[in-house]
Amino acid sequence: MKLEILSEHSEKHQCTAQKDGDWITFSCPDPGCGYRRRYNWRTRETHVTEGLDPFVLHEGYCLPPGLDVRNAPYN
Repeated sequence: MKLEILSEHSEKHQCTAQKDGDWITFSCPDPGCGYRRRYNWRTRETHVTEGLDPFVLHEGYCLPPGLDVRNAPYN
């Protein structure tokens, strides 16, 4: 389940993900933003570098290699 509460003026950036060992790094592709979230999927430790605008929402996902569910139907 995904729940989003947005106003009509909410700005949203789609982050890219890169896996390095146990860490997944989500980075904002907007060069002026600077948002980055590092997540250790084993320990659930999280480190966040906030972007310049705290009201911009960031989202992203990381899939195992070879798995693409972007066009899969929802149940």
